[in-house]
Amino acid sequence: MKYGIFVVLLLCIGIVSASDVCTDKGFGHTVSFWTYDSGFVNVNGSSVDVYGTAHKAYWNSTILINSVVYRSGNRTYTLDGGLNGAIPKTTLKYDIQSINFCSDELEVPEFGIIAGVAAMIGAVGVYVYRKR
Repeated sequence: MKYGIFVVLLLCIGIVSASDVCTDKGFGHTVSFWTYDSGFVNVNGSSVDVYGTAHKAYWNSTILINSVVYRSGNRTYTLDGGLNGAIPKTTLKYDIQSINFCSDELEVPEFGIIAGVAAMIGAVGVYVYRKR
């Protein structure tokens, strides 16, 4: 039972996470992730707008992007970031499939996440105090 509460707490805080394309490439985190399905679809994140086609995409960001990592076919390509740019189709055979916008800037969590973590820590503290 002791370890079960600890594991639940770790999962709630988010220490256990899936692999991130941006961190795998040496950047801090993914700001925004987009896929192409008859148009670009924002799967995760904000601060970046993407438009265009599967042959050439254009993007604008409200925060500094350090790098753009995109997938075309079975290859992954890395471009320089900035506040806007274009992503070209690299081969005749494959279209742009997904785009990750990477940043090294510190990501400030939303208030709900902070409040949830504080509530969990407080609940564990009360539990430990009452068990004494």
